[in-house]
Amino acid sequence: MKGRTFTDIQNLNAEGVTWLERTGNGSLYHGIHRIPADVFEQERSYLIPYVGIPTAPKDEMREYKVRKDNTINYRCCYYTVPTGSYINRSTTVFVEERMQMLTCGEG
Repeated sequence: MKGRTFTDIQNLNAEGVTWLERTGNGSLYHGIHRIPADVFEQERSYLIPYVGIPTAPKDEMREYKVRKDNTINYRCCYYTVPTGSYINRSTTVFVEERMQMLTCGEG
């Protein structure tokens, strides 16, 4: 937003969406060598809407620190958590292993 004139929130939101379409999600991402908008469209059919009320972490869940690259170190392996999970050095998630899958809840 540096160097841009801020007029109102609608204008700011419109510029943000335009930037996402053009640059953020519309151009080649070097980490995956693909365009994020294309990847999202391919994965959209696999998304399941969340229904319910968030619950407190279970007793068997352990707390793990989230790293700046949105990963956690679980049993000497790095696993990704949703992008944007990392907020600061104290960001944590609770992890439970069930049927060879990791379940994660925010801390």
